[in-house]
Amino acid sequence: RIVFTTGCLLGVGLFLAPRAQAQGDPSIMDWGTPPGNPPPWQTADIWVDNNGLVHNEPGEPSKGITNRLFAHIKNLAGTPANGVTVRFKYAPYGLWSPASWADFKEIAAPFGINLGAAGSSTDDVTVEVDWDLSNLAEDNGGNWGGHTVGEFDHFCVLVQIEYPGDANPSNNHAQNNFANIPTVFGARKAIKFLLPNPERSPMEGELRIAGIPKEWKYQIEGIESPARFTLKAREFRPVTLTVEVPQAANNSRPYSHR
Repeated sequence: RIVFTTGCLLGVGLFLAPRAQAQGDPSIMDWGTPPGNPPPWQTADIWVDNNGLVHNEPGEPSKGITNRLFAHIKNLAGTPANGVTVRFKYAPYGLWSPASWADFKEIAAPFGINLGAAGSSTDDVTVEVDWDLSNLAEDNGGNWGGHTVGEFDHFCVLVQIEYPGDANPSNNHAQNNFANIPTVFGARKAIKFLLPNPERSPMEGELRIAGIPKEWKYQIEGIESPARFTLKAREFRPVTLTVEVPQAANNSRPYSHR
């Protein structure tokens, strides 16, 4: 049985006891570190900036163009970390777990970096790559269940760090949802996402929705029931969440989905 929550799912960290020999610790800040800043479905260490001004402005990223994608990697150990590999991948906004990461598409060739010891002027690096979303027919070789870039307005980016001598592999990946819906009172907003089953056997699922104010109305289309549904082996089920914001609301914060 699989339990889904709305948004890219955080992987389970692997914590290893420190070794006697000093090692580098390349890292990327994961969701909500520190808690609440940024929101738990975003990370400040992954962003898009196409014009050199403000990160993630309206239209960043956009489909139909090549975007500039960035990731901030930092060494937290007092020993340099040389030969670190950084990988960039993406998928349509969906309920992705580590078991489904194989279905993410590589954005660029693996990027190699060297990091100085923590506290030095070279202990962090910002990596910049091209994120090409110009082909709306892109389907990642069928690995998104036949669905294409053009069908979605929101995407999840995964950044992974590989370093053989890592002192702490638990901080080696982060995901960012480029998926904010601004509040428009009296309007209906819809977002389409995928429910993936990476297994080769049918799986039962449960969709849990949190963070929507109680005054707002919403509906789910594409599954029998959020409380219980079944995905076929290797099925990628498109689902639509529609939110209706009342004419007046008791808070003025923008609504973000995850």
